[in-house]
Amino acid sequence: MISKYPNFSPIDLKVQDEITNFTHKYEPYSDFSFINLFSWNTNGRAGIAWLNNNLVIKLPDYLKAGQFIYSILGTNKMDDSLRILLDDVPQLDLVPEIVIGSIKHHGGLALAEDRGSFDYVYFLKKLADMSGKKYKNKRNLFNSTKEILGSRLETTTTNTITPSLQQEMLAIFRAWEKHSTQPIQKVRLEYIAINRLLSNSDHFNLHLTLCRIDGKLNGFSIHEVINKTYTLCHFEKSLNDVYLGAGVVLINEAAQSLVKKSKIVNWEQDLGLSGLKKAKQSYVPTKYFKKYWISRGA
Repeated sequence: MISKYPNFSPIDLKVQDEITNFTHKYEPYSDFSFINLFSWNTNGRAGIAWLNNNLVIKLPDYLKAGQFIYSILGTNKMDDSLRILLDDVPQLDLVPEIVIGSIKHHGGLALAEDRGSFDYVYFLKKLADMSGKKYKNKRNLFNSTKEILGSRLETTTTNTITPSLQQEMLAIFRAWEKHSTQPIQKVRLEYIAINRLLSNSDHFNLHLTLCRIDGKLNGFSIHEVINKTYTLCHFEKSLNDVYLGAGVVLINEAAQSLVKKSKIVNWEQDLGLSGLKKAKQSYVPTKYFKKYWISRGA
């Protein structure tokens, strides 16, 4: 059903199984997750194609109006595939490390790590236990928040999204947005992406963790349980302006429920934002899913 390059097919629910069956052969890079591709296709201009049995994605660049980002996943005839793509576009972005490893001849190519796009990967058990010196500050913040709030704090999990819950979650996003330091265009598109995901949640294997204070929603996380090894965190928002430890509680509670279903969570990238990078590193990642830029060499 997916077109062959240079033609692209729209990213809609019709191609979900075809994309998922292919991407599940590889480590779950966030950029190639069908849920992300579908949710972030906010203007319907994203596309996908086959090239030498590799998957090529075409994504609108939300920071550069009218421009696109291209990437590829796979290991088949990669030298030929890159030659074809770089004849048409000046650069490939978000290229997974497995693609780099499948290149036989690097001559004529310029490769560089895209550090801000590395996916952060964690053992769920470590996030659930928060034991040891590296987690001391998180553990103290978690315990003090639990002690201060007591029974006022309630965490639950669900895979059912009702219209009323959807509105609660979108309201949390709007409240979080007021204090966000991320680029405004990215924040606007993220709101559309979350709403798009929630509105189509019946098509996906989602795991939601909800944190309420005095009965009112204060934070949520949306995970996709991929298999017994991997889980992917798609969205996570918490209002920490009143209770600083609320976000720590949300992450810990999500990990405690998810550790029963899989071992590792991909917490996506830091986008090169210093605050987000500091927050993600503070939870001590186990490793990164590295990504690269590829262009023609000099």
